[in-house]
Amino acid sequence: MIEPGPPPATPHDGPPAAARPAWRGAAVAAAIVLAMFCAFSAVRSPVPGVNEPHFLAKAKRYWDPAWCPGDFYLDSANAHQVFFQAMGLVAQVLPLDATAWVGRVAALALLAGGWTALVRRLLQGAWAAVWTGAVFLFFAALGNLSGEWLVGGVEAKVFSYAFVFFALAMLIGRRWIAAGASGGLAIALHPVVGMWSALAAFFALAVELGVGRIANTSAAVGQAFQPAREPSCADTGRADKDVCPTNIGRIGDPSYGRSIRVALGVALLVLFSLPGLWPALAMLGEDDEPLRRAAGYIQVGHRLAHHLDPLTFPPWSWLGYAALTAVWIAGWWWGVFRSEKRVFAWFVLAALVFALGGLAIGLRAEPLGQTPFAELSPLDFLRIRLLRFYPFRLYDALAPLAAAVAVVGLTEWTLSRIRGAQGPPRRVWPVAKGVAIGAIFLTALALPAADRNPSRYSERRMADWREMCRWIDAETPADAEFVTPDESWAFHWYAERAEYVSYKNCPQDAPGIVEWNRRIQAIHDWATRRYDDRRYDLEDLRALRAATGAAYLLADRLGPMTVAPVHANGSYRLYRLDGLLADKTPQ
Repeated sequence: MIEPGPPPATPHDGPPAAARPAWRGAAVAAAIVLAMFCAFSAVRSPVPGVNEPHFLAKAKRYWDPAWCPGDFYLDSANAHQVFFQAMGLVAQVLPLDATAWVGRVAALALLAGGWTALVRRLLQGAWAAVWTGAVFLFFAALGNLSGEWLVGGVEAKVFSYAFVFFALAMLIGRRWIAAGASGGLAIALHPVVGMWSALAAFFALAVELGVGRIANTSAAVGQAFQPAREPSCADTGRADKDVCPTNIGRIGDPSYGRSIRVALGVALLVLFSLPGLWPALAMLGEDDEPLRRAAGYIQVGHRLAHHLDPLTFPPWSWLGYAALTAVWIAGWWWGVFRSEKRVFAWFVLAALVFALGGLAIGLRAEPLGQTPFAELSPLDFLRIRLLRFYPFRLYDALAPLAAAVAVVGLTEWTLSRIRGAQGPPRRVWPVAKGVAIGAIFLTALALPAADRNPSRYSERRMADWREMCRWIDAETPADAEFVTPDESWAFHWYAERAEYVSYKNCPQDAPGIVEWNRRIQAIHDWATRRYDDRRYDLEDLRALRAATGAAYLLADRLGPMTVAPVHANGSYRLYRLDGLLADKTPQ
């Protein structure tokens, strides 16, 4: 990236370390950012959030096998084991609603800390983290590319991104050991987010090293015609033997110490990642090729196509992210990411390269899910295998962040020019900035958000759903298994019973994905074949019992039934399947 010359004033380059705000200022900024994150989370994604029933139910089950016993999804492989271990302990002593809030506050506190540490490395002033936080939330409220988000419910990825931000701040400050430890924790908590971030960091450091060598080579060429002399310790301005140029290659050489710290950082990266990375790798390595192909097609072509297949992303998302990319590049061009801050710019560039690679891989005549499995080519299976690793995820999260930093950096530079031209009195600027931050943040809160109602139920239907789940929790055996409606929402959360299958709760291991698809199809086939006489009778319920082994059928639109429900309300009817006899209906 060719950069123009520096503008007349570059306050966004940041003051010297000694002049930066004290830790108190950073703590206050982090507290304000945390408050904004929590408010954004509460208003736009009320508990339970869109994925919290999915992940927190599995976390609760991790430490309590007697909870919802026999549930197919809860028994599947654990892709986020460290998260399940940590949040599962909380779920043993608190109800799931309270567990969600404890997890949200903990995750968002870490995220606010990592955010503040990173932004302080990129921009000047104690308010920079707050300023960029408001702009970021505004961009995030407008939408995303592949379904990635940072502030909402509690998931493993929120903790992971927090440690990614800490690691980036440490990398910019050349604190290699702390960066490696933070990066390892990011991988452990969410292997996909962490590994993409680690690859982006290695890319950024490699490019920065190459740029530095080019600069050093240019300097050496310029000095080639100068009289040669023997270097001395005076060249450093110090007599310290540890920094004397004549000690290059010796133990006292600073580069030697840096190499040791880099090696320790890499070692900690690997060591800290293993608790979460090892189970994930083991889960991937146990699948045979036919099973892996079938699971990949189900996952990429159908269940998670909105995250993985670029041909399913809405056109407006591509346009929005093109605009964010243009803003980020404009900030880079104008000098916001100057000197050591280039590491962050290279990191974001790496994430963009990964996303463009995913786009190139996914390009074909039609989305993968529209091609029958038997007609897929070897190239399509290669596409599926690569797209399963979420190549769009990292840039989806980083583009709004990079654009927010660019916007704030350019705004601060513009304001500094206005102040320098004898603009309004200095005391006006903090007030104006606070008003602008508040306006941007409140706009972000007010924008439409689908996650305000993740169930997509009406108010009446949601009340009926909760009433039915409460009755089930109070009146049915704790080990009973249920066939639930296609659009069931958070059944584990509200009823605390096992589910035969749920569209939302798809496992992440290949055997689990294939079995999930079989169960979904089995219910569909039963409902279709048994409706040939335009009703469901006792024999039909016996057939469902034989096919699933479930003890109860919870129905909404399914029917009519010739048998009486054991419980019903305005939206739902519950039928007993176990203990059916040939001469009477279930009681």
